[in-house]
Amino acid sequence: MTHHVKIGSAMDRLPRHPGRLPGGVKPVDPFYRTREWVEFSSAIKRARGYRCEACGADHTETPWKLRSDHKVARKDGGADFDPLNILCLCAACDNRKRAREHQQRGAAQISGAFPA
Repeated sequence: MTHHVKIGSAMDRLPRHPGRLPGGVKPVDPFYRTREWVEFSSAIKRARGYRCEACGADHTETPWKLRSDHKVARKDGGADFDPLNILCLCAACDNRKRAREHQQRGAAQISGAFPA
């Protein structure tokens, strides 16, 4: 008689990390769900040909994958609806930009340039 023992994957045996926020999802600023922002963002993407302004990726067929990102963050005093303050970025380029910004903020907080 052969006995079969089911062995789970290593991931099944590792404890789950709770993440930084409950549910692991960062809350979305309500501003980005307003009709004004959605229409403004769509108009910017259309005017710029649905291309990532960092890598040039074409998102004509997938405009929802292109993000309208503030060059100067709103929390840093950047203008909400100034086209000159907006970059159209694909997810990969936007994630790289955010990672650099977070790294710079962290370094500035350590050096005392920004209050914690």
